[in-house]
Amino acid sequence: MQLPGRLRDTTLGDVLGTLFRARATGSLELTELNGPTSGRTHSVVFADGAITRIEPGGGGKLGELLDVDLSARRRYSPEHHHRIGEYLVDAGLVSAERVRTALHEQLQARLEFLYHLGDARISFRPPRPANSDPTAPRPLDQDEFLIGRPRKRRPSAVQAPGTGPERDEALRTLGLPKGASRSEIQAAFRRLAQESHPDRKPGATEAERRELLQRFSSLSRAYHKLLA
Repeated sequence: MQLPGRLRDTTLGDVLGTLFRARATGSLELTELNGPTSGRTHSVVFADGAITRIEPGGGGKLGELLDVDLSARRRYSPEHHHRIGEYLVDAGLVSAERVRTALHEQLQARLEFLYHLGDARISFRPPRPANSDPTAPRPLDQDEFLIGRPRKRRPSAVQAPGTGPERDEALRTLGLPKGASRSEIQAAFRRLAQESHPDRKPGATEAERRELLQRFSSLSRAYHKLLA
């Protein structure tokens, strides 16, 4: 398996597609080479060709996705809780399924952020130790990180996230006018995310849950684009 050394010479979709076809297990490292965050590295962790974790990427915080106040966590979380999800479940604040759903949406938002990167150095590292977190999100499969993604870079069409037509579309998704402030964007996302979260509608059918998840995913992507 061979990967190009720079993102400018390919597209992220092509890189992810190569790793998927190779059923790769390990960590794809993307180190930004331009812009104000030059030097920052993003890790995309693969297990048998599926994406299991992205760090740091971008997107909403877990507390916002779950609508849970995490400000008191340091006072009440025992030292053995290294992951916020485990703490929330053990503290009885949310169910493990709800945490898994929110983390999956966060994973999708982080991937969306990476698709907006300009140039980056590409490398691939051996597997990390297995993640034993019982609240770990379901991995992103091929349909979620490849279908509908650009496979040939067109520099003239690339725009920074949160600007131009993409910003206008994201604002429409959240039902906001063009001049919406950061606080208005955050308030709209929280309100709509609560309405669309499947856990808020326990009586929903499987088809209705899929529709709610798609709506929730669209809201998360719009929120990230506006506040990136």
